[in-house]
Order: sequence, then C-alpha cells, then structure tokens
Amino acid sequence: MGKRRILEKDGTYHAYTRGNDGMPIFPEEIDKVVFLRKLKSLQVEYDFTIAAYCLMSNHLHILIKDNGISLPDIMNSLLDYYAKYFNAKYKHKGHVFEGRFKSKIVLSLLYFVTLLRYILRNAIAAGMTEKIHEYVWASSKKELDFCNLVDFDYIMTKYSEYTDLPFNDFLSNNEHDDMKCKLELHKLTPDESEKLFNDLLAQLTETGRLEELQIEERDKFIQKANYCGISMLEISRLTGLGRKQIKSICSKSEKTYL
Repeated sequence: MGKRRILEKDGTYHAYTRGNDGMPIFPEEIDKVVFLRKLKSLQVEYDFTIAAYCLMSNHLHILIKDNGISLPDIMNSLLDYYAKYFNAKYKHKGHVFEGRFKSKIVLSLLYFVTLLRYILRNAIAAGMTEKIHEYVWASSKKELDFCNLVDFDYIMTKYSEYTDLPFNDFLSNNEHDDMKCKLELHKLTPDESEKLFNDLLAQLTETGRLEELQIEERDKFIQKANYCGISMLEISRLTGLGRKQIKSICSKSEKTYL
C-alpha cells in the first residue's frame, strides 16, 4: 500500500525544497525565469493562489493557497518539469531535488504573516542583500513579480487584519518584532490543535476514530500531526497515548509526508 497523503482541503501551505545534497538548482538567472514561467502555466491550469515566493541558489519557498487543488499535483508537476529541464541543460544525472518537497500547513493569521516576512526576507537573512527590494527573485513588491504570480490584494487583505503598520515597513525594518517572526515560536492553541487533529483524522477514517488505524498508519498520522504544528503534549491529550510513546513515535519521523 502506498503512503497516504494527509492534506487540508483548500489549505494554505508553506511549500519548500532544496537541491540534492545542497547543490545549486539555479546556476544561471535564466533558470529562475524558466521555473517561474512553469509555475505560472500551472497556476493558469489549476487556479491556485500564491501569496509569496523566493528562489535562492540552492532552495526555494512558496506560500500557496491551493483552492481545493491537490498540492502534490501542483508541486510534483512543477519540480518534475524543472528537474528534466535542469538535467537536459546541464547534462546532470540523478536527483535534482533532495527528496520530495516538504510543506507546512498555515492555520493562523500570525503564522501567515510570519511566513510572509520570513520568505520575502530570505535573501537578507542569507547575506545576499541589505535591502529587501533589491533581490529580484522574491515577490516583495508587485514590480518584481514579472510573471504576475502573486495575488497582492489577497496578501493585503490578510495583512490588514494583522496590523496597520505599513507593509513595506513591516518587511524592511530589521528590528520589527523579530522574536515574533521566528517560525519556531508559533504555537497552536488547544482549540486549533484539536480542530486540525480531527480534520486530518477525518481524511483517514470515516468515523474519525484513531483506533481504526493500523499501528504503522497511526504512527505516520501522529508524525504528520506533530509536523503540522500540534505539540506532543496536545497529541498525547488527544490520543490518550503517553508522552514518552508520542515522543518516541515523533522522533522516528522522516518529515517527508507528501
């Protein structure tokens, strides 16, 4: 039996991947153009929403709302196409990307805004530029999004619910609430955890009962739940399993679910 894919319907995700063994995946600038044009063609076909993207030399980030379309269908089509292009152009043999793409579900407004800033400031964090709008391969403003991938109205609607601070100030100010913008600080509330837990479980069983899963399926589900942001303490509460058992299950996770 193949691995089950556990995804929210009509969800928003941070999708990301890197070159195999950290190798450069965009040796030339034109390669980034090819990648973005393919992403645009898939967007026209599938009608998904992109909130942000950033292409770095050996990795990439996309903040995407799938609008009910299968995220693996989108990302696998994109990465498979680009891998074939890369191998043909550079006469490269073997994998271009390091395993399957990874993704994290975005459940709260804070996490959405946190990711937005994190992705668009990636080049600054890497020391490639000091000013956010100087890096042309991140969608920090409309003029840089030459393929018209990003729905800036969608971004601003979401952002305005979070703060009235000017968006450019939020992105550009190196000292703006940096602690809140660290991804590891985002924690789901108990209610958010329970909702996500039940939604994920409902995609695996008709009754939404964990007991219906085989042990291997149960453990993969628990790993996925933890990867999506549900703490081990909450998973223990929601499953009735001991904390040590949950910790042991999660420690075996390969963090590759899609």
